[in-house]
Amino acid sequence: MSAADISSLVSTILGIATLAGMAGTAFYAIRLLGSMRNGMLERGWRFIVFASFCLIFGIVTLDLSLTGLGQNSVFYEVLGYSGAALQAIGAIMIGYGFKSQYDAWNPKGMKKFVKTTEAPHQIE
Repeated sequence: MSAADISSLVSTILGIATLAGMAGTAFYAIRLLGSMRNGMLERGWRFIVFASFCLIFGIVTLDLSLTGLGQNSVFYEVLGYSGAALQAIGAIMIGYGFKSQYDAWNPKGMKKFVKTTEAPHQIE
């Protein structure tokens, strides 16, 4: 086996693993979106689910644009830029979703946990 064959095999295996991971992410994102109700924790997860779909479509479109790497086509160039833009939107949305979840679990004015070295007094 030549180095080109090994490189092609590794690339194919990584592509299949990436597709399997994206399919699992999409499956559980849809299940999570369907199980949400109008609660205080829904807002953050809604952004995270949206971000996962942006990341999935961004990866797919960027990979599709790389298939036409040798061709000088405007279509593949636009596909690549749109994939990169979707990934950037997904990254921003996932960060905002995490912030929303953090704000829901740690509202403003809530005291922070302070670790003390003193033992609590026993009730006599």
